[in-house]
Amino acid sequence: MHASLQARMSPSLPRHTPLPLRPRTATLEQAGGLQRLVLHGHTAGVVRVAMLPSGVEAITASKDGTLRVWDLEIGDCTVQLEGHTGAITCFDVNAAGDFLISGSVDRSARLWELERGRCMRVLQGHLTGVCSVVIDPLTRFAVTLATDGVAWVWELAGGTCVHMLQSPYRSVLDTGR
Repeated sequence: MHASLQARMSPSLPRHTPLPLRPRTATLEQAGGLQRLVLHGHTAGVVRVAMLPSGVEAITASKDGTLRVWDLEIGDCTVQLEGHTGAITCFDVNAAGDFLISGSVDRSARLWELERGRCMRVLQGHLTGVCSVVIDPLTRFAVTLATDGVAWVWELAGGTCVHMLQSPYRSVLDTGR
């Protein structure tokens, strides 16, 4: 390579300055070392993961229809949530980290109490799979959105739908599941 071209392409750092090392691809390996944990248990692909407010537990949702709560210090599954009859597509955890709402291709959403792993409510009525859910910080209401573009607002104490929100565009969301 011509010296003037090489000078223009090279950074203006002295030759003895080490360049920071960055991985070329995303990685889940521990920085600078070996993999610390592998979480085993789901029988199909994991589609979503989130941390609980405690900072030492994570939740995974899978195409196998289950959610799992993991202790990240030891790598064990501490709670398994079962009840959906199809792949789970989404979930949300309340601000305190004690309740979770999940949505599935089985056209239902479920409200879970995490400490005991108990299903508190089954929210049914959607005509297509549930692709998005959100729970309010006080755990009074939840909103579920189905792939047909219809959102339902649920009052969680009674498990009743209090509002339906229909998009004028009736867009169908493809969740890839």
